[in-house]
Amino acid sequence: MSQGIPYGIFRMKRKRGTAVILRHGKLLLVRERKNNHYSLPGGGHKKGEPWMCTALREIKEELNLDVRRAERLHTLDFESTHYSHKVSLLVTDQEPKVNSAEILDYVWWHPDSIVSVAPSVRDLWNRIVAAGLKDCCTNGDAHDRGCK
Repeated sequence: MSQGIPYGIFRMKRKRGTAVILRHGKLLLVRERKNNHYSLPGGGHKKGEPWMCTALREIKEELNLDVRRAERLHTLDFESTHYSHKVSLLVTDQEPKVNSAEILDYVWWHPDSIVSVAPSVRDLWNRIVAAGLKDCCTNGDAHDRGCK
């Protein structure tokens, strides 16, 4: 038996383009095939790809969503157990169409919901509220908050 450093203690976190999609004060979350809880949509970053493009690509692949506005939000970037999340705020008028190869389902989540979420989601929600972004994308007013 090896007496070395325990597995994973110094393992690099994967970089991930993560999307925050808000509608009527609720946050879009997905349940991936590999997880038992809901988390933010997004996925793996390709070398040289702008972070916002990673989030946009993953949203199209996983949820078949076309985005009408997008903004990279450096202030909402965060670390979770396995990932380094680079967050973008995305605005869409569409309902997701789940790619069942990757995603089981989705939910428009609010903190009062009983849905089981990833631990980092509640913390991010508090940061969204503190930044005044919770209602920024309701009724098309994303532009007023600096969304592109």
